[in-house]
Amino acid sequence: KRLYKLKNMADLIRDEIESWAQDHNVRFDEARRIASLDILRNIPDGSELKIAYVENALLLGFGYYQHWFIILADIHIIEFGSADLNHESARVNINQIPRNNASIRGSQPLTNGVRQRIEHVLGMTNYSLCLRNCEHVANYIYQGTWISHQIGNLKNNPGVSAEILKFFMHEKKDLVNTFPSAIRPH
Repeated sequence: KRLYKLKNMADLIRDEIESWAQDHNVRFDEARRIASLDILRNIPDGSELKIAYVENALLLGFGYYQHWFIILADIHIIEFGSADLNHESARVNINQIPRNNASIRGSQPLTNGVRQRIEHVLGMTNYSLCLRNCEHVANYIYQGTWISHQIGNLKNNPGVSAEILKFFMHEKKDLVNTFPSAIRPH
């Protein structure tokens, strides 16, 4: 079991490091994007939008983490990936998978500005734990900021994996909590 955990941690770290070699930009699954845009078009302005998260189990030595998402009109969930953090198949999508024990952090109406931010990220594919994760996307949709407090606090996380990431990330650390180039505000 320990070898399996170490292999998964090594795979996650390898994939993460490979994502830093690429431009800090967004890529899309066009089919998922179009399907989610069709759902979004049918949600009226003024519908309630909530930012929320669920606590998840230990993430391969990183410690406990929060999976962030948006609840729209009490029915739809907008999220990057899923609570099980399958980073390889992660997409920003709209679904109706119920979230038990969600902690709501804020609520506001769906406005044209919020709708545009949702459109900017729907179908996004290139998940990066440090540069483009579920908390980045939820905060961007909700308030227009590209921030993950969990990653911002990486330096305070005593996990072995966090130490490995910090070691490899030295030249890319300035990209943490910065907008991907395609959605950077002008």
